[in-house]
Order: sequence, then structure tokens, then C-alpha cells
Amino acid sequence: MDRVAFVCPGQGAYFRRAAEVLWDAVPATIEVFAEIDRVAAELGEAPVRPVLFGTAASSIDELAEQSPESLQLALYGLAVAAFHGLRERGAVPWAVIGHSIGEIPALVCAGAYTVAEGAEISWRRVRAVRRHAGAGTMLAIGADAEVAAALVRAVDDPLAALAVRSAPRQSVVSGPHATVTTIGELADWLGRWNRPVASPFAFHSPLMAAAVEPFRSDIEHIRQKPLRTEVYSTTLGRRLTDDDRFADVLASGLVRRCDLLGVVREAHARGAGVFVECGARDILARTVREIVPDVATAACLVENADAETSLTAAARTVRHSGPGTAASGTTPIERNDRPEPAADAPERQDAQPTSATAAAPAADAASEPPPTDRASVLADVRAMYATVLEYPEEVLEEDADLDADLGVDSLKQTDLLARVAKKYGFAHRSTGLRMSDYPTLGRIADLVAETGRG
Repeated sequence: MDRVAFVCPGQGAYFRRAAEVLWDAVPATIEVFAEIDRVAAELGEAPVRPVLFGTAASSIDELAEQSPESLQLALYGLAVAAFHGLRERGAVPWAVIGHSIGEIPALVCAGAYTVAEGAEISWRRVRAVRRHAGAGTMLAIGADAEVAAALVRAVDDPLAALAVRSAPRQSVVSGPHATVTTIGELADWLGRWNRPVASPFAFHSPLMAAAVEPFRSDIEHIRQKPLRTEVYSTTLGRRLTDDDRFADVLASGLVRRCDLLGVVREAHARGAGVFVECGARDILARTVREIVPDVATAACLVENADAETSLTAAARTVRHSGPGTAASGTTPIERNDRPEPAADAPERQDAQPTSATAAAPAADAASEPPPTDRASVLADVRAMYATVLEYPEEVLEEDADLDADLGVDSLKQTDLLARVAKKYGFAHRSTGLRMSDYPTLGRIADLVAETGRG
């Protein structure tokens, strides 16, 4: 029998009236959200139930814009309530994977905190971010972590970051609004799909740095208890133990990069063959299949589906499914399908706290508009490539193949093309371009000159 891992999701795991749909199948749902509102009252915060239940329930975009605190608490409450529903139906996990904010319900499900304590941690997290973090957003990109990191480097903004290594061909970046918009334009220019993550904050970026210590100090008084179930943290990129200080883990997780890909692979290597998304939607269930296609996945709360049917099917998957079997009531993903971007996952790397009041993104070095005639463009591009590659300009001949003749790998070419697009300001007007169509400096100069004339 395969080991079973529950996965508590992060940003994006919500749809309108999700809590009410889950309540129909899991009576404990209303108790979970009542506990969240009780803690809210103690902390002087507004209740969340009015915007999550009934005809006034808001969409994820409405919550992200108008009530970001309620959205973050919805993610927590739905994961905890879904866990209750699965347990009631006999589904017991070997491990729980917490992804981003999903680390809080994962620790609750594993017994480290009570539901009320998890609610307090969730409230204090969003309060610290609201009060201390810089404004920003997140963007999912159809590219591996190396390409996504190259795009971040190209915009040269110290407040932007590769936030999540989600899957082999999927990453998330995070940072100031204008910078993330530019990254999206560069991704378009390189023919990479991209779409915004429904997150009101730029989690896992230096913009969160100023919120780390206030959050940590606000939750240090909450005493952690021994884990009853194994827990994996995507922000640490490993399994947690009772020796870890969970307040430190959760606080530093605001700025750390998430490694969903690495954690899922590690759990799979240790025998996990069934992964159940413990929350709303099936974003992570589908992403897991992209990471390890030979596993069974299930989701217990899917939009436009009966929650009782989905929960029962998910529980049946836990009890009876083997690798490669999809639960009825969920959407199997074919190996060549493109998964929906995981909202909220990268090569493990500790984020270095950076003040949210750090210097604004660096301006372009050139104070005057760049040239557009071909000869000047070629000279300018040659100088740029020579500086970055540390090559003498004379070896960068116009017709020299960057890969075959000069040994410039595809990752570095991606980085350099993104820099060119940013400098010349035409990324937003050039979509679907293939890097293989521009193997020489001459072809790149042609592209810039032609776009400038357009």
C-alpha cells in the first residue's frame, strides 16, 4: 500500500462560496470558521463569515482586492475543515505537506497547534504583512526555475524574487507590481505563458522582510506540541521535526522561496504514492501529477462539484488507490497536459531578509532613449553581451552562433534576450518569439531595429 500525503495549498485555493459548499458535507466547517471569528474578535479584527457564506460571499478576486485578510483566513479554514472531512471518512495521512500559508493548517492537522491557535497564527501573519510589508503581487510562469530566475535578474530589481519552484516547467515570481508586470511582458516575449496569482501580497520576496520579526514575536508565545504526523515544509524544502521552532519556520517563510517540486519528489522517494489536496480547488493535485506522473491524486473540494462526492472519492483513493489511479469525482491530468499554475512553487534557497523600505527598483542605466538604427543597435547589443559574458567585443561577431560558436547556453541567452527587450522597451509588443530564431547578434539587432521601426 502506498503512503498517503495530504497537501495543504497556498494562494489561489479558493472559489466563491467554497466554505458553504464544504459545510454541506462537513458540519465542522462552520465550527472552524466560528473559531476563526472568535479569535478575530479577540484581536480586534473583522469577522470573515459574512464575506464567505451566503449570497454575499465574495469571489477570490473580490477578496484579494477588498478583504485580503478574509482571503488568507479562508485558505486556512478550508484546509482545516477539509482535513476534518477526510478524517471523518477514514482517510488518514502518513504525512502532510504545507505549501506557503498551507504550512499553518498542516501543523494544525499534525497536532502541533489547536484550531484556535492556528487561527491566531493566521491572523497575526496577515496583520504583520498588512502593517509592515511592501505592496506587490505574484505571477505564475510556464518556465523552470532557472529561466524564471533569469527573468527576475533581467529586471534588476532587488525587491523581486523567484518565489516558488512549482514543477519542472512551472514557477512563480514575486515583487513590486510594476516589476512583475515587466517580467510578464518579458515572459510573453519569450513565448512563455504567464498569469497572475490571486494573491493580495508579494509573498516569498524581499518585500516581506519587514514583516518577519513582528510576526515571529507575535506568535512566539504560542506553545508548539509534538507532531503526531510527519509534516513537510515547502519554505524549508524538507521534513520538519520537533526540534524545529515552528514560529521561526513560519515567520522566515514569508521571505523564503518555496520548493514544492523538491518536497513532492522527496515525499515520493520515501514511498508517497497518493497525494490529496486538502483545501479548495485542485491546483496542487494537478501540479503534483506534473512533478511525479506515476502517482494517484485527488481533490476534496472542487468548484461546480458536490463536496460529499469529492470527499468520498478522495477518501476512497486514500484507502484503495494505487499509483497512476485517479479518484472518481476529480479531474485526471494527462502527462502532456499543462497544469494550472500553482498559486502560491524552486531550488532550495534561503531568502535573505531585505527591508521593505529598501531602495526602489534601479532605473535603467541609460538616461537617453536607446538607438534604433541597426548599426547602432548592433554595437550596443554587442557591448551589452560582452559585459555580461565577459568576452572581448571582437569575438562577438555579427554572424557567430551564440551556442555553437561562442558556447552561450540557452539559459544565459534567455537572460540576455530579456535584458535587450527591457532596454529597448518592446517586450509587450512581441509575443511568441522563439529564442532559436535569434541565434546571432545580427539577428537580434534585426529584431530590435525592425521592432523600433514598427
